[in-house]
Amino acid sequence: MNRALALSFFLLLPACATLRPSPPSGPMCNHNGAQGNDGAKLREARTLFASAKQLNQNFLQAYVQEAALDLAEEKYADAWEEVAAAERIDAHGVDPDLLAELETRMPRPTR
Repeated sequence: MNRALALSFFLLLPACATLRPSPPSGPMCNHNGAQGNDGAKLREARTLFASAKQLNQNFLQAYVQEAALDLAEEKYADAWEEVAAAERIDAHGVDPDLLAELETRMPRPTR
């Protein structure tokens, strides 16, 4: 790396530190929630999925991820509600493996 380039990086670093973070987006909140879906941060994951849905009511993966979280916590009726919301966005957007696993735990409620 030449000296001018190295110097420019050195001069830019303090300016970058003062930048405000971008406002949260639905995908970002969903990603952060999925990262917390490991058993230790389930409450935080649920909050982040709710934020993702609030920011973008048509963000399919937030509903799917929350359904998976409900399944893991044995909240099967809640999981089916999230599946129904996801299917209103995209009728084929829910992972068939998730649906099959959920159906083994609780039959799909009739609409």
